[in-house]
Amino acid sequence: MPARSSDGLPMWWMDVLDAEGNPTEDRVTTKNYAQASRYEQGSALPLFYGGLTNTFEYNGISFSFFFYYSYGGKNYDYTMSTISHDGSSPGTQLIADELNSWTPTNTNTDIPVFIPNNSYNGNARSTRFLFDGSYVRLKNVTLAYSFPESLLTRIKLSGARVYVQGENLLTFTEHKGLGPEVGLSGFDDNDVPNAKTITFGLSFDF
Repeated sequence: MPARSSDGLPMWWMDVLDAEGNPTEDRVTTKNYAQASRYEQGSALPLFYGGLTNTFEYNGISFSFFFYYSYGGKNYDYTMSTISHDGSSPGTQLIADELNSWTPTNTNTDIPVFIPNNSYNGNARSTRFLFDGSYVRLKNVTLAYSFPESLLTRIKLSGARVYVQGENLLTFTEHKGLGPEVGLSGFDDNDVPNAKTITFGLSFDF
């Protein structure tokens, strides 16, 4: 759904019908969302997914990581549609991309014109908010140090370890929303994304 270069209003594809009312192979654009045709866009399920993990140890120092990846699948970001309303919901949050909306001097954009209280359905369900669900995420990374036995015997401990651990620190994706992870439905309905966390810890074994 690109913006119309002539006036910036949103537009959608619509099938051209034959004399009997059946769709032909031709398509035209329409500014009336109710006239827009529906088209198959693929599956919400990824083509494949998996993980990569490893641990390295040397002289009491250990470093471990876990990457998770998912490739393929289409996700619909309802959250993005609510913050990309092009002015139809005044007083609510907007995504920064709306600063690049259509104006008479900014016609080379796919973001419709911003009109307060408009009823043009620019954020209605369409491929505007359909994203490739592929991503790679660093789910966990841990750096730790285990104190040597020669030191532990003096303080009557069988083990002691200090560590720093990070969760969800890096995500590589083309998705512009809060997070690329959605359920099997492929529909993000204001889902809370996984938080980035950093934890420092000290553990003892007696």
